[in-house]
Amino acid sequence: MGVFRTLSAAASQPAAAELEAQSSSSGTIIKSAKRNISQSPWKLRFLVTLAHQKWYPEAMAQMKFSPKLYSKEIGDILKRGADSANMYHSAIPEELFVKEIYVNKGASRRKMRIMGRGRTGIGYVVYTYTCTYTCCCAVHNASICLAVRVLGALLPLSLSTLRNSN
Repeated sequence: MGVFRTLSAAASQPAAAELEAQSSSSGTIIKSAKRNISQSPWKLRFLVTLAHQKWYPEAMAQMKFSPKLYSKEIGDILKRGADSANMYHSAIPEELFVKEIYVNKGASRRKMRIMGRGRTGIGYVVYTYTCTYTCCCAVHNASICLAVRVLGALLPLSLSTLRNSN
């Protein structure tokens, strides 16, 4: 089982503490997660890389047009994070940025595997745990970042020039 990488509770706590420490400088961070998705982490990791480090509308577009079966599940997790950001912080979806999203191996369940000639064996059903950290940026910061992203190739504008013009 060398394919699966798991994080212990001790290893995941520094990452969460690091994200909480960054919340004051980069905006509010919203966590949404889902446990026991009946798909292997190896197959879901491809979908997660499509949404990692992207703005929320772009990540949702990736999930909507992906031909994978569980793209709807990952999209629901992202939508739940956006809904909680709207409810508790009154943030619109264009302000949101998917800061971190990861997939870990969840619980597994043993089951009886029926084979020929009256024999049985032990089979496993693998579940997955998916977690998302969505960063809620301020409205003017999001518009500045988008302006630099769009105009950066056309005009040599600096971030301070855009801030002074607003």
